[in-house]
Amino acid sequence: MTGADQAITVRWSSLLKRVADAADARNQIAHARTVHNAGLVNVPFGNKNTTGKATRIEPPRMELRKRKGADESLWALDMMIQEAERSSKLFGHLSAFAKTLRGETVPPHRLDE
Repeated sequence: MTGADQAITVRWSSLLKRVADAADARNQIAHARTVHNAGLVNVPFGNKNTTGKATRIEPPRMELRKRKGADESLWALDMMIQEAERSSKLFGHLSAFAKTLRGETVPPHRLDE
């Protein structure tokens, strides 16, 4: 940013990095393939006179997987929720930055990084 003071320039640089990270995460999520995992199931095998009862050892889950070259990124549900929260917070910080540049008052909760 030309002509801006040091604090504005540092803040803008920080926001740009966060925007790039958010864009990369969004790209991974948007172009990932869905993988459904039923979880581990234990099926006991006893003698021929008894029937075994299957029990679920691990809960079922859904994941997103994105392969890029030899690397594969995995997005579990909790990771996607965290990314949505980060993106929402980033949007608020970008809005606050724009208000600062226009000379408007910014709510204090929008200034926390």
